[in-house]
Amino acid sequence: MNIKRTLQHLVIVIYIAATASAFSYTLFRYKVPGVPDKLRRWSYGMMAPYQTYRTSNEMLTAHGLQSDGTWVPISLDEYLPFLRGERGMRSYLLTFWAQGEEVLEQKYKELAQVTKRLEGDRGREWEDVRLTLEKWPMSPAGYEYLRHDPFISVTKLHD
Repeated sequence: MNIKRTLQHLVIVIYIAATASAFSYTLFRYKVPGVPDKLRRWSYGMMAPYQTYRTSNEMLTAHGLQSDGTWVPISLDEYLPFLRGERGMRSYLLTFWAQGEEVLEQKYKELAQVTKRLEGDRGREWEDVRLTLEKWPMSPAGYEYLRHDPFISVTKLHD
């Protein structure tokens, strides 16, 4: 009987510690010592499901380099055949974020190489393929309404 009560108290203490750790990380980005990362991430995800809400639109774009030196947009619809929200999440390569910027850049470079190969398989040969992330403000007028200069910014994702 005492063991059961002790285990219940231990579970409650662990839950409170995980919640406090997530709260601390959510508000201050402070990692409480002694709380395992896996437990903090689990609690953090449950505490604030809308933390990653964005106030801007973003889209992964690809461009192919022609032999004359011009860059031409490549449609990624064939390679990322998902709805816009899921496509956006997949294009962030979230599984590699925790491994650092160098790994993430390498994975985008690999994605560009795969895109180049797949384009070649479809008869569209490119000298090179580059991936960029376009970002522009949201607008009540529609998703792509402000997707132009001076509102848009473009970030190169790999060398």
